[in-house]
Amino acid sequence: MTKVPFISPIQQIQVQKLVAEIDTEEKKYCEAEVTICDDEKISLDLSLEIIIDYHPDLGRSAKKTKVHYLGGYDSRENEELDLTEKEIKYIEKFLSENLTINI
Repeated sequence: MTKVPFISPIQQIQVQKLVAEIDTEEKKYCEAEVTICDDEKISLDLSLEIIIDYHPDLGRSAKKTKVHYLGGYDSRENEELDLTEKEIKYIEKFLSENLTINI
C-alpha cells in the first residue's frame, strides 16, 4: 500500500500560483479585498493595502503590499481553514513578499 503524504495548508499555499488581479484607477494607494487561488486546493480571502508605483508610460505596479488574512477554504477537506495565530502571521508575511499583483 502506498502512502500519499498530506501536505499541510501552509505547504500547499507555498506551491500554488499566487496572483491577485486588482482593478483600480488609483495612482498612489489602494485597498482591496480579494480571493486568490479560487481554483486551487486552498483558496484565501485577503485584504490588501497596496502602495502603487505609477509611471505615465508604463502604468501601475505594486511597490509595497501589506496582506491581512481574512479566511481560507481547503477544498481537499471541504472545510474552512483552522489556522493558529502564528500560521496566519506567517501566511501574511509570505504573501506580502511573494504575491504577484496585477493592477
